[in-house]
Amino acid sequence: MDTSVGKNSLDSIDMNKIEQAIRKISGENDIFSENFNSSYSSVEEIERMENHLDLSNVELRKKKIIFPAMKEKSLVNSFRDLRTQLTGDREKNIIMVTSICENSGNSFFARNIAVATAFDVSKTAILFDCSIGSNDVGDLFGLPDEKGIINYIFDNEARVEDIIHESGIKRLRIIPFGRSEQAIGEHFSHPRFQNLLSQLKHKYSERHLFIDAPPILESADSHILLSLCDQVVLVVPYGRANLSDIQAATDIIGKDKFKGVVFNDYIK
Repeated sequence: MDTSVGKNSLDSIDMNKIEQAIRKISGENDIFSENFNSSYSSVEEIERMENHLDLSNVELRKKKIIFPAMKEKSLVNSFRDLRTQLTGDREKNIIMVTSICENSGNSFFARNIAVATAFDVSKTAILFDCSIGSNDVGDLFGLPDEKGIINYIFDNEARVEDIIHESGIKRLRIIPFGRSEQAIGEHFSHPRFQNLLSQLKHKYSERHLFIDAPPILESADSHILLSLCDQVVLVVPYGRANLSDIQAATDIIGKDKFKGVVFNDYIK
């Protein structure tokens, strides 16, 4: 998906189609688990998270990011419903959003599911940009030159806190792909990346990690990420995919991690 700022605003998108597409998400398993053991102290700690910048509603709309005050309430509520399905089980807090081919709109869904999760005062979200080399998430959130995944992997002195950046949205943090002169190889199988995921997965029970991943049918990197995540949402471009491709993708993902399909016919 092209996530560049300024080409289109949310006003140019058919909101009914967005809502319909989100509602088409389906899975065989009931992934909502009523687990309400969060303590007051954890919510209090979340509220103390530093937030030095706040994106305005105008900026959010330009970036195609949902926000509570937007007039398209059904769209916001649809993403909230999807968030509830995906974040009910705290043990399965690494969620990968992938597609069957390029330009399917999975980046739009990945960032907005993460944003909807951050609406909840008892939860935090981290969005990982794992779209190899493009740094689209970093560019969208104004972090084009900040350190990210690739820097953490190749720089043994880099700390986890060096690559986690504010998003301008409360309780949402961003880990961009980053930029490096090092040759890009099998970085997601690198021990430092796997250690990074493990640290963030287990540090806070109310934290949810969202991975914006490459297409599952076109990228070996997505297969590596698949082995590291707990749940997978598959974004399918409406009218540009055949049943055999969808079946092939779901077979690769496997029924234990596959949580649903979103049919997208509006975001490229």
